[in-house]
Amino acid sequence: MTMNREQRRNLDKKGFDGNKLAAIMNAVDDNQIIKEGEKVKLDVKKITGRADWQKVNEKYRTFVMDNSKTTFTVQYEEKYGDKPSLVTFAEDNTWLWWTGDLIVIKDCK
Repeated sequence: MTMNREQRRNLDKKGFDGNKLAAIMNAVDDNQIIKEGEKVKLDVKKITGRADWQKVNEKYRTFVMDNSKTTFTVQYEEKYGDKPSLVTFAEDNTWLWWTGDLIVIKDCK
């Protein structure tokens, strides 16, 4: 399901991030849910490019920058079901990650 500009703007007016919701909906529609056990990297450019980057938790910023080239293994949390948009990492489960902020590593062995 895709949203047109007017639908996204209506969500924005109601206090939601219409673009982020559209991206989530497109990921679900395209079957791009990241499966548990898949290898991923942080999309550092997307994460650090947000307007609120300088306002987020310092430990979070440090983690993102220190792990910009690290490969992680996706791990689901039971409370989010079997097709979550929020995941954690087997190697470090300190943070929850929106799947839109992750890059799937293909052919990673």
